[in-house]
Amino acid sequence: MHADMTSAAATPDTRTAAVRRVRPQDAARMRALRLEMLADAPLAFLETVADAAARPHDDYAARIAAVSAGDRTAQFVADPGTRSSGTPAAPSPRTSPG
Repeated sequence: MHADMTSAAATPDTRTAAVRRVRPQDAARMRALRLEMLADAPLAFLETVADAAARPHDDYAARIAAVSAGDRTAQFVADPGTRSSGTPAAPSPRTSPG
């Protein structure tokens, strides 16, 4: 028996989003997205939405500035041009000396 590959799940989505590295000017959008993610899935994070909301904007701005450049840590955002929809972050893999 073969699966029907013409189901609605197999239909291409016409929405698009550019995945790009965050920029310093994204700090307010990234803060809003972080708060939304914490509210939506509180058990997925080590921080509470209340703690994150209490942090000053300057903390978010410094974090976004740090991950927007360089090669040690990077953060990316799925940006459809209006509302950001996702934000993975990861440290750069370290290579062993020698």
